[in-house]
Amino acid sequence: MARLRWRGIAVALTAYALRWGRAIGGGAGAAGWRGKATVVTGALSLLLASALPLVALAGCFDGHAWAPVLVCDIDTGEGNRRGRVVELSRTGPGVVGWDLAGREAVNGVNCAASGNQQVRAPWWRS
Repeated sequence: MARLRWRGIAVALTAYALRWGRAIGGGAGAAGWRGKATVVTGALSLLLASALPLVALAGCFDGHAWAPVLVCDIDTGEGNRRGRVVELSRTGPGVVGWDLAGREAVNGVNCAASGNQQVRAPWWRS
């Protein structure tokens, strides 16, 4: 959750900076200000366009699930057990999810949110 908050703050500050540069460039100021604002706005746009794919790739390799991780009662045909699943969809009284220990799709009931979204080690540690 904290990662999303910081990403949101960064996007908001970048959008504000781009808007501020446009306001300076479009105002009644001297032509020199317009040129500088255009350069600053262009540089911020290029920085944003090059940084966002890197942030997205880091999110792919950090080992956290993109969907909720739940602790559920799972029945795989060998008896009930409690296990962690990544929620794929909600159906009836439970969820359909990916069992992290069994590496298969399972039905889970009596689910609760897991406090840990980590599903594997980050790419740079494996």
